Amino acid sequence: MVRLVIALGGNALSGRLRGTDTADIQARLHPIALDLARLAVEHDVVVTHGNGPQVGHLAAAHASVGDDVRLDVVGAESDGMLGYLVESAIADAAATLGIDREVVTILSRVVVDADDEAFQRPSKPVGPVYDEVKMLELSEQRGWTFVKVPTHEHDAVPSYRRVVASPVPREVRPRRAVSELLAAGHVVICGGGGGIPVTIDAQGRHTGVEAVVDKDLTSTRIAIEVDADVVIFLTDVDGVYRRFGRHDAVRLDHIDRAIAASLDLAEGSMRPKVDAAITFEEATHRRASIGAADQLLALVAGTAGTFVGARR
Repeated sequence: MVRLVIALGGNALSGRLRGTDTADIQARLHPIALDLARLAVEHDVVVTHGNGPQVGHLAAAHASVGDDVRLDVVGAESDGMLGYLVESAIADAAATLGIDREVVTILSRVVVDADDEAFQRPSKPVGPVYDEVKMLELSEQRGWTFVKVPTHEHDAVPSYRRVVASPVPREVRPRRAVSELLAAGHVVICGGGGGIPVTIDAQGRHTGVEAVVDKDLTSTRIAIEVDADVVIFLTDVDGVYRRFGRHDAVRLDHIDRAIAASLDLAEGSMRPKVDAAITFEEATHRRASIGAADQLLALVAGTAGTFVGARR
């Protein structure tokens, strides 16, 4: 038996169109859930997941009707929704396969530093694209920060997206509860969307903050805290590529920090997965892999995807 952390990326759940349709998410979850249930027969399993499309659309929906809801609360809303969908999919898969496993979802608070430099330089895009009129309206009414979306020369109308802080996760709470649930044989879903970002004062009191924590870094933080043996980052491609998207692209069976530095990786997609995987391997000297959701069992076995870390 090994302890696994399986990180479901946004593309694995929603595809590259980044849809928020629950029926589509459920359809994509079905085969993944079957594999997760099979893994739970022999291993401790922790599942994390992204919430990128959902949290942004929920925030925009609240703003459209005049609700003043902080981003940490919106994050909790999306985590609950997706946690329910993932939990139900795994529980149904276990029932189909005749596997006796309880599945538990935890809304995770992720502790960040109040003075993290990320709060001074918001960079994480969330939510839909706006035209200039709506962008100026929301900027004035809500105090939101926006960046211009790259456009083609033929695009006549500039577009904008909201950006928020993405501070480094320092601790995931509750920590002890996750370990106790794993020890009891339950599948645990936690760290949804990178967790709900909070700061803690000198008296130990929590305060939610306007931020979105990177889900891959939070997955690594959870893996370290629960003493995981393996971390698997799932996406919609079968590994890390050199020259991804070109006719001469090559999938890499293994990368380390030096190789990763030489690769042109997408900042909003593959780069954070690689960085998080390297962080886990260097902190624990244990295995991290990146690959396609439909190859989960082979990824756990070490026969698919890209192995991340120093060769041993």
